[in-house]
This record gives sequence, structure tokens and C-alpha cells, in this order.
Amino acid sequence: RVLSTNTNFLSTHYRNTCGSPAEGDPGKVTLAWLEAELAAAKAAGERVWLLYHIPPGIDGYATLQKGSCPSTMIPMWDRAHAEAFSVLWRRYSDTFTVSFAGHTHMDDFRLAGDTEARYGFALITPAVSPIFGQNPAFRTVDYDAAGGILDQTTYFLTNFAAGAAEGAAAEWRAEYTFTKEWNLPRVDLPSLERLYTLIAEVPVESERWHRIFPVSSPVYWTPFSSAKEKLARAVRAFRCAAGNVTPSDYERCFCSGAG
Repeated sequence: RVLSTNTNFLSTHYRNTCGSPAEGDPGKVTLAWLEAELAAAKAAGERVWLLYHIPPGIDGYATLQKGSCPSTMIPMWDRAHAEAFSVLWRRYSDTFTVSFAGHTHMDDFRLAGDTEARYGFALITPAVSPIFGQNPAFRTVDYDAAGGILDQTTYFLTNFAAGAAEGAAAEWRAEYTFTKEWNLPRVDLPSLERLYTLIAEVPVESERWHRIFPVSSPVYWTPFSSAKEKLARAVRAFRCAAGNVTPSDYERCFCSGAG
């Protein structure tokens, strides 16, 4: 079963300026609908793919630009909505197969829960629009009969920036395939937990992730590269967002300089 929901209603930036107050909070209505659908899927013995735009967790870019340690970690979602969604995700973790999100424009992921008890993950699909400096991209997935993700491949538009200026033709090519790039067996929670550990602790894997995150863009990290510490802080801001979805966990990761 594929469910698609509008997480813009859950965003910290959402204001119900055109809806009727009598209709209630759209975020609460959305979560109530989602809970009913998940309950129905579980009762039917079905697995769920959940599609939405804004992912849960921390906005690494906004925190990097406007946040401060240790007091201000900027979340993607309203706190009450984020907590309610977390309860649903944990309760139906055996029903969720995967969540797919977008919004950040980067090739990324989120681990739900904390380091002691993670219970799910979201894949963040890179965008075709290059407005944030990444290369245009899209993702394909291979899946099994139960809906589990066997593998994923990211495709990107080559020669998009420098090549275009030199007259080279742009071309869609496979950038990487998950299992081959990371030497992991499939795209699931154990593999993504292992990947998060690798990019936090192994320098060569951190550099590999540093390249893949903006879809091999040669210019994405340039604004952060005026000083070594500035670049390291930017990389940490985005990396910590992948594995720490609550403000308190993210603060411990980002502000301590840990992985």
C-alpha cells in the first residue's frame, strides 16, 4: 500500500491563512488520516510505503545559518506534530517499509528514533531542480515482493554547469548504486545505521558521502569552504541531521562535534 500525505501542514512555517478554523488544524487532520490508514493496512496485513515532501527531523541548513549552540536547533516540523508522527512511526514500525521524502534537494536519509532504539528510516530523494547548487538528479529503487528496498540508484545530469559553458552536451547517467557504492547488502534500517556510523567515523567514507550528498556537484560546498573549520561545521550540520531527528539528539551531535 502506498500512502501519500502533505507534510507541509506539519512544517514550522505553515500558517493556516486560507482554511476555515472550523475545519480544525490541517496538521492534526493529516495525522489522524494517516493513523487510520496505517491501522487499516496493519489489519489487512499490508506493508506501507509513505510518500511526503518535507522530512521529519532537523533542518541542517537552517540550523547552520540561523541556529546557535547549544540552544537553537531548527526543526523541519512543528514539535507537537513531530512527536505525534514519531508515536505513529514507532507504533506501526512493522507496517512501514520505507518513507520517501524530498524538500532538501540533496541525496540524503533520516534515521527515526535514537541511537539506542531506532525504528525506521526515510530516503530523501535529490531534486531535478538545481537551485541549491546540487546537480539535477532522480532515484530509482529495486524492491522485493514484500515491498522491502533491495537497492537504489541515483541518476544525475552530467556536464550541467561547467560542461554547458564549454559546449558539452548534458547527459543523464547513473551516479552510483547503493549496494555497490557502500558495500552494504540492501537498503534497510541496519544498512543505513551502518552507513551513518561509517560516514561519521571513517574519513574515506565521510569524503565519499561528502561527494554524494550534493550529487557530485563541484560547486555545492564552495560557500562553506573559506575556512577549514567552516567546511567541517557545514558537513557536520548535514551529517548529524541524517542520524538525529530530535532537537536534543541533534544538539548533542552537532554542538559537540561528534558524529
